[in-house]
Amino acid sequence: MMRLSLFHAPKWMCARTVNSVSALGHMNGTCRFHASNKRQKVLSVDNMNPFVKNMEYAVRGPIVIRAGEIEEELKKGIKKNFKDVIRANIGDCHATGQKPLTFLRQVVALCTDPDRLMNSPDYPKDAKERAKRILNGCGGQSIGAYSDSAGVRVIREDVAKYITERDGHPSNPDDIFLCTGASDGIKTIMKLMMTGKDGAERAGVMIPIPQYPLYTATIAEYNAYPISYYLDEANAWKPHRSSFIPAKY
Repeated sequence: MMRLSLFHAPKWMCARTVNSVSALGHMNGTCRFHASNKRQKVLSVDNMNPFVKNMEYAVRGPIVIRAGEIEEELKKGIKKNFKDVIRANIGDCHATGQKPLTFLRQVVALCTDPDRLMNSPDYPKDAKERAKRILNGCGGQSIGAYSDSAGVRVIREDVAKYITERDGHPSNPDDIFLCTGASDGIKTIMKLMMTGKDGAERAGVMIPIPQYPLYTATIAEYNAYPISYYLDEANAWKPHRSSFIPAKY
């Protein structure tokens, strides 16, 4: 009795799909891609999300690209009036020579390789205790396990404890949502404020000028409208009430 192996092929693939019977009597679906046939782009600049094309992120824009090119030129021995490039586009402290906090690196190392490092005399007791607490809060005591969407519970408990001690106001770990950096958190919150509509019903987001480019980039990505107000450098970069009056949709 012949068994059939069936699959659904996309329309663009069907023209190149043929069936053949294997030695075991199975019907196999195969695709013929000839070198003479040009593969069409499924995603291109012409059909991609137009809001993404409107994004501008100066932090990683043409100036940063040019800085990278100059660095490569210096490595090749091309003479300049300077010896190195100091990047000031982002707060990348380690790139400018700041040493990382030893305790944090120790805890990360212990969580990554506990079988070898927990018994090592090179790591202090407090770092081992912190690593054990984190591992005990992970599935299978492994940082490779999935966590809650809001983040590892014990870490959120520590964050809530810190906020409580710092601000003198009780903080609930269930209200803490961990993210992969400030940018990810900002974009998550801004996404909640979007209307998903066009024209005059688009969401308007007030942003200070000067501002961090993440905001204008995210506003463009989410098809929202930037509403700018200006900060006064002579007044410690504080806004005057009058600066809000011209701000309009």
